[in-house]
Amino acid sequence: MKKSLVKLFALFMAIFTLSSCEDMEQLAGEMDITIGKSTYHIPTAVFYSNGNNTFITGTNIKQSVALKVKDIAVGKKTLGLGNNVLSAIGNLDNISSMENTLVYIPSSGIEKDGMTALYGTITITKVTSTLIEGTFEGGGVKTSLLDDLSSLESLLDAGDVIEEFSGTFKAYGVTNE
Repeated sequence: MKKSLVKLFALFMAIFTLSSCEDMEQLAGEMDITIGKSTYHIPTAVFYSNGNNTFITGTNIKQSVALKVKDIAVGKKTLGLGNNVLSAIGNLDNISSMENTLVYIPSSGIEKDGMTALYGTITITKVTSTLIEGTFEGGGVKTSLLDDLSSLESLLDAGDVIEEFSGTFKAYGVTNE
């Protein structure tokens, strides 16, 4: 997934450097994410789709959000390992093969304070060849906790490591099938 995110950020930078200011409105969407009680506005959001997976990313330099969605289409999909914490706990063995996921990366870095969606939904409301819009919501855990699934399961049973998140996005990009 890291290679795909690097490609997506490279695409974003290419779009930014090759476009005039008036064209930027049509090339970079926006994203908002609320984690717990904090809301972050991300003024640029782009996507890249290879036909199987679509990568949506946004940044405001201090925070970045990356979504990976399999088979993009209008409708609701499971995000992470299930629709709720109980289904996520039951699917922890599948954490490395999540089809649809969200990662939040603050300026302090993904290793220290990043968050990965554990469960939730993503609702795609509009899809064209150059635009994707939608919403997402669910619960996530610090990405650093994903290294030890046995301790993650015990922490989840305690219930005090999950951060609720929600948000919206409008991303412009390209489909390369």
